[in-house]
Amino acid sequence: MSASLSSPASTAASTRLPDAPRAPLDLEEAITYVLSEARMIIPGVQSLFGFQMIAVFNDFFHERLTHSEQTMHLAAIAVCVLSFVTLVAPAAYHRQAEQQMVTVSFLRGASWALAFGMLLLLSAIILDLQLVARLIFSSTALSAWMSAGIGVVALIAWFVFPQSCHYLRRRQNG
Repeated sequence: MSASLSSPASTAASTRLPDAPRAPLDLEEAITYVLSEARMIIPGVQSLFGFQMIAVFNDFFHERLTHSEQTMHLAAIAVCVLSFVTLVAPAAYHRQAEQQMVTVSFLRGASWALAFGMLLLLSAIILDLQLVARLIFSSTALSAWMSAGIGVVALIAWFVFPQSCHYLRRRQNG
């Protein structure tokens, strides 16, 4: 039996993304998309914030969590609030500073704010997930591994995979 070797051409072909019909967006459409994407994420942040606040006023919170875990929960609340502020900032800016226009710099800034807001949201989720897992498993190590694993999966899904696709498309298009 002979082993087949991959040629550079076949390797490049195997890393190509499938060609799907695509159409470029004009600037106004792109800004509408980025603001709509932020509006889709904001209710999730608000829901998380609500549950985080309710937990603090529950007797269970004071009885079962150590002071450092309560502080960790406070950090998760603060990060959740920062996520909300970051996600709302582009709309607030656009409404006040660029109400009658659309600019490429606004699109870039709003896109970065959206990505950073999602990263903050993920951080808040991971912090609170670790606390809940510690309560359920009674193991700090297991809860840390579980929350870190879920964090890695979310990072791949939300950032690494989309950026890889973006990179491959740019490489294909020259």
